[in-house]
This record gives sequence, structure tokens and C-alpha cells, in this order.
Amino acid sequence: QTYISAGGAGGSWTASTNHPASSMASMGGGGQTNFIMAGGKTTWESSEEGELDTTYKFTSGTWATLSGAYRGQWSTGGGNQTDAIRMGGRNSGYTNNAATWGGSSWTNITSMNFHQGGSAGDGTSTNGVCFGGFGSSSGSNPQQPSDRSDYWNGSSWTSASGKLTARRANATYGR
Repeated sequence: QTYISAGGAGGSWTASTNHPASSMASMGGGGQTNFIMAGGKTTWESSEEGELDTTYKFTSGTWATLSGAYRGQWSTGGGNQTDAIRMGGRNSGYTNNAATWGGSSWTNITSMNFHQGGSAGDGTSTNGVCFGGFGSSSGSNPQQPSDRSDYWNGSSWTSASGKLTARRANATYGR
């Protein structure tokens, strides 16, 4: 079920149309008039079973299916229906893949310097951040949380570590 907030602390929530697919571990960003959601998973299985490669938009109470996203789960990102970024995730190991959305399709961009999944992040095609979660320099499947951050400036990634308390399975949202 999809719920829309009336806004503000203590505001009311209104039920809206159901999302076209039951999913979790998806990337999402935007507001109630320009929300975008991509990828994710339909099952808790640890394999690639149930991975989604679909992008959806939510506009004025209605969901619509858009073009495919790059395959993967536990990715992060942000933005909206016309300008978004998707980073990291897990696809047979943690990935450093990244892509931007320009309103109609995903375009692969320079890979992050670190393989991250279960991270938090937000941004657009010209300014993004991915931090925390699980991570490694090789893409192996570590179970320890990461204190790593990768910053996107529209053309390249800059990395930092030791700036955060290591956490995994993070979430963030910005507007």
C-alpha cells in the first residue's frame, strides 16, 4: 500500500494506490508529485532470486512503470523523476556501480571507488553522496559495517573514511 503524508510533524496519512510490485531494498527519491523508485528485491533470500530491474514513478496518486534499472538490490540514491542518481548495491557481491536518471532512462556513470550495499545516500546527477552500509574494496560480501563515504560531483567520485561511525542497513531521505 502507498501512503501520502499531509506533511509536517503530526500530519495525517492518506492511503493511495498500491505499488505495482511488492518490493524491498529499493532506491527512491522525490516527493508525492515526482517520486521515483528503482530496483530492489521481492524476497529475503540471500541469492539474486527476486531481484527487480524495474523503475517506477509516482505522480499525483498513481504509479507507472518506466524503463528498466540496472539489476541489483540494496542500492541507494535520490533525486526525482527527472534527475536522480543510484549507487552501489548488491549483485553477486557488493557493487560500485552507479547510474544517473535523466527522466527516461538510466545511464551508467563512473564507478564509485568502493563497493557498498545497504548504504544511505541521496543526490542528483551532478551532486550525490553514498555512505555507510556494508562495503569492501573488492566487492566481497563483508558482514561488518562501513565508515566509508563516496561523494559524486557530476564527473568523478571522492572517497573518505573514518568520518562516520560505521553503520549498516542505513536509510536517508532529503529534499
